[in-house]
Amino acid sequence: MKAIRPWSVPGRGVIVVFAESARCVTTAGPVQLEVAMRVKDVATRPLVWTSAEESVRHAARQLGTHQIGALIVGVGGRPVGILTDWDIVQAVADEVDLDKSSVGDYMTPVVVAIEEDAAVPDAMRQMQEYRVRHLLVLRRGKPDAMLSARDLLEGAR
Repeated sequence: MKAIRPWSVPGRGVIVVFAESARCVTTAGPVQLEVAMRVKDVATRPLVWTSAEESVRHAARQLGTHQIGALIVGVGGRPVGILTDWDIVQAVADEVDLDKSSVGDYMTPVVVAIEEDAAVPDAMRQMQEYRVRHLLVLRRGKPDAMLSARDLLEGAR
């Protein structure tokens, strides 16, 4: 892990900031330092897309292949919905033919998004406010990655 910026704190020692964390070498006791993690630091890439016309079975296979919990449903590079693992569970519970049912039948037609430079606590608040487990991550206003509740938990380690 390469240090990006060391600096001195008078009477406290040297603080060395690494990409994911802060470490402190001190001569006078511990120093509390928070480094705000950004959404881009913990989001999952690449973003995996599907279409509303795709079968639910194919979408389920994509989730399994990529080991993710949600797909962005898009048309012409624009997001029009999100299909999550819970939507797949609902299709199975409905006992539909997964080869004949389309993603469009089970997707949520609203995608909640956040900019990649937003702080992780802001993303957590947004997930709570909208009661979602996945946020589309935008880079300069364009879809770039997915942030899941799991990403946040793993990023906290």
